[in-house]
Amino acid sequence: MYRRTFIGALSGNVLALAHIAQGQSTRRLPILGALITDSVGNISLPVLIQELRDFGYVDGKNIVIVVRSAGGMPAALPARAAELVQMKADVIHATGPAAI
Repeated sequence: MYRRTFIGALSGNVLALAHIAQGQSTRRLPILGALITDSVGNISLPVLIQELRDFGYVDGKNIVIVVRSAGGMPAALPARAAELVQMKADVIHATGPAAI
């Protein structure tokens, strides 16, 4: 994935999450679902978490980050994505073409 594309997508997710968090009328923390396909997602996940921290979001404090991995098996992605939808994730960050 091109660096600009990744940074752009990451920034878009962070801004969308910030907008959602401001609009929350209840005390429920916003949920960010991370859907990863394989080791590429495992590499980008720490970058996502650090970017969120830079914007003031800390897992368990003012946001909940839930990771679902397909373990390198693209056929498992629909079930993992359904789990994130079922838990009503406010934003789903997908890594890898198959997950997207």
